[in-house]
Amino acid sequence: LLTTFSCRTFGSLEIQTVEEWISVLNVTSALGMEDIRTLAMKRILKDASPVDRIMLASNYDIDSQILVAAFEELCMRSQPLTEEEGKKVGVEGLIKLGRMKHELQHNVKRYLDPTKIDQMLRRLVGSP
Repeated sequence: LLTTFSCRTFGSLEIQTVEEWISVLNVTSALGMEDIRTLAMKRILKDASPVDRIMLASNYDIDSQILVAAFEELCMRSQPLTEEEGKKVGVEGLIKLGRMKHELQHNVKRYLDPTKIDQMLRRLVGSP
């Protein structure tokens, strides 16, 4: 954090990792330092995993589109959450993710475009 305050231009900061930027975000949010908080949030969101974005959303006021995109990434990925990721997302996030995956799995036909499926199958079969 001191690096941030002592640096005249934010482009030459020594802060590199998402974890370091989260520390900056914690302090600047508590102190009401909006310019540096905004910078920290931009840097975090640029490199953060979907799990980190969900964790941040539960602790900070971030755009709901970012939260939706993070949940979408987790719903669509093939591997399950790790134990560490589950702890970061928290119980509420795990419940939301479970509901989303359940909805997708049990209503998959409703979300698919029958016209696109037909076109794909015709292309694969070699039929006009």
